[in-house]
Amino acid sequence: MKYIFVTGAPGSKWSSVVRNIYYSASIDRSDSSAKRTYRDELHLGAYWDPGMEFGQNFDRLNEYNKAELEAEFDRAFTGTGVRIIKSHYFANHIDFIRRTWPKCPVVLV
Repeated sequence: MKYIFVTGAPGSKWSSVVRNIYYSASIDRSDSSAKRTYRDELHLGAYWDPGMEFGQNFDRLNEYNKAELEAEFDRAFTGTGVRIIKSHYFANHIDFIRRTWPKCPVVLV
């Protein structure tokens, strides 16, 4: 497993779910920084959405190939381990994500 994809409705507290996974020993937390901490430390690390630091075109996720997307995911990290990739837009692309990364879990909140 290379990634864990997480998505949720705004206001659903899905970042709290991510926080519980984030501190597992096998997780790469190198995407964390003060600059990437939002809303009273409830949102940790990078998010991939239009208007955010990464994922500017993720409203059209299925227009990119696996290598292009993984390059964009990996830009936020410098460490090793499983990488949590978070985006509100993943909710619109569940089938694409499951086909493209069949061994990676998708967490929906």
